[in-house]
Amino acid sequence: MAVSVGMKAGARLARPWLRLLSTRTLGTRAAPTHKPVLPFEAIPQCPGNRWLRLLQIWRDQGHENRHLDVHRLFQTLGPIFRGILGWVVRGWAPRQSPALSLGMRCAQVVFPLVMTLFELARNPAVQRALRQESLAAAASITEDPYKAISELPLLRAAIKETLRLYPIGVTLERVLHSDVVLQNYHVPAGTVVQFFLYSMGRSQAVFVRPERYNPQRWLDSRLRFSHLAFGFGVRQCLGRRLAELEMVLLLHHVLKSFQVETLQQEDVTMTFCFLLKPVSPPLLTFRPVASPSSL
Repeated sequence: MAVSVGMKAGARLARPWLRLLSTRTLGTRAAPTHKPVLPFEAIPQCPGNRWLRLLQIWRDQGHENRHLDVHRLFQTLGPIFRGILGWVVRGWAPRQSPALSLGMRCAQVVFPLVMTLFELARNPAVQRALRQESLAAAASITEDPYKAISELPLLRAAIKETLRLYPIGVTLERVLHSDVVLQNYHVPAGTVVQFFLYSMGRSQAVFVRPERYNPQRWLDSRLRFSHLAFGFGVRQCLGRRLAELEMVLLLHHVLKSFQVETLQQEDVTMTFCFLLKPVSPPLLTFRPVASPSSL
């Protein structure tokens, strides 16, 4: 009873664009109607509310109804949140932030794993090379799983290659602390600069034959800074090392034991739903590998 009351209270206190999700989670029959938007003056005045500060700036610039546009945008994005991260979004309370972090980390691991296995199934020569590397390092990794990062450079390169073609997040943003000249354009300090990872990963100006799945390209140290799927610098993804270790270990054990195959040779159609993901997962077949001598 106490849990039910607490969940209902949380649903009522949630942001307008999350109330419908929370009440549906409780099993109620809430109609999918848009919630009314409070006028700016009625929004709770919280000193730490950054959105409130942004709305005030917009009002000072003459955009008094901009918060209505923002609310309509969140209503449009509602199905995306419900489909991808809705089950972990509950008003962004500090006590629930670990659940949100876990949900983001799961998404960062699952989709790259699926697409890596698909590309290895389409490229059997690459898969054989990775299997040989995994078998050679099996004893060392069994003794110390953390050695997978150093003992499997080609497998780590394959993950980078997957994230080049199928980045989870399509953009990165940084705010310039000083003036910069980019391709003869003067960009002043304070400007928000965006990196479009999907476009960069498929650009011939950055990668040779970008349409080809070629993990060996990442063994060249000159491309080290071209891998930006997890961000870079002090503000890179906090779960990067854990996500990389999870992917390396899982692929290591799968490749040791199974031959991955697919009948699908055409590219997988991707869609953007807050994260980049396949419209429908590729169909894969896992055939047991008898022994190293049979490879």
